[in-house]
Amino acid sequence: VNDNAPLFTSESYVAIVTENSLMGTMVMVSPTLGASDRDGSNPNSIFTFSISSGNTSLFSINPEDGQITTLQVFDRESLEMESLVVMVTDNGSPSLSSTATVDILISDVNDNPPQISGAPSSVTFTEGTDSVFVPPLGSVEDADTFNLVMITARILNADMTLTTHPDSLSVTLSSNTPGISVLLQNGGRVLQVSGSFNTSIACSILSSLTFTNGEEEPFGEERRISVVVSDGIFNSNSPQISILVTLVNDNRPILDLNVVDGSGTLDYETVFMEEGPAVQITGTVSLSDSDRGAQSMDNLRITLANTQDGSDEG
Repeated sequence: VNDNAPLFTSESYVAIVTENSLMGTMVMVSPTLGASDRDGSNPNSIFTFSISSGNTSLFSINPEDGQITTLQVFDRESLEMESLVVMVTDNGSPSLSSTATVDILISDVNDNPPQISGAPSSVTFTEGTDSVFVPPLGSVEDADTFNLVMITARILNADMTLTTHPDSLSVTLSSNTPGISVLLQNGGRVLQVSGSFNTSIACSILSSLTFTNGEEEPFGEERRISVVVSDGIFNSNSPQISILVTLVNDNRPILDLNVVDGSGTLDYETVFMEEGPAVQITGTVSLSDSDRGAQSMDNLRITLANTQDGSDEG
């Protein structure tokens, strides 16, 4: 007498299929999907497997052995999990059945590059301030679940070549970033952060990115900071942040009308005869200003003092 329904070996199963797998790929189910029947002998122990609930356009089941296979190529970024209710039916009379749940997880493949968004277009560095924080880059995202492995930042010239100015970059690592290291190359013009970290930690590290120039008189040419993050297979986009250098006019110009005398007192002396021809009033002239840029020299004015004339001449 067929008075016992067949039972699955488990009430619920977990299965995994890797995204991008070909159609017809067998789904690995744990524990192995199977059933038994206390009625024992044929035809009560002959089973038919089917999908009673779930998306049958995504998966099929072999009615004889219960093997589940894929009907589509999956993208984990679009579908992370699908649940099926599977049924086993015996061949007795009357036929009896039972059901179990299969949760199918779509496992990730590193097939998407990370993305940096919301980076500022520029930041101003003022002479004499030594350093300036680069504004936060907005966000670092990766559609895949894998960690990032590297951040690279470079200081470039406007023509995208590596700068030769005495500039440098730095970041600050917090206490929740074990196993992460910072490497400086080319005098600090290239900064690399390596390890294994998620996008939130990457954002935190980049929020401390600092541009430094310790020169008393820095060069005023525009620099650009290029930032790239990598997940080990793909590099992200590379936003360019302009460093606009503001120079300060903080040095007096130096004028020496006779640099060869080395006296440090009266620069030059000459004799002029009243109503006589013009005479040269300077020797070898040196005019300098330690400030760089357009404000280094504006104008030069020479004033003749202690003029004398006629009977009052002393």
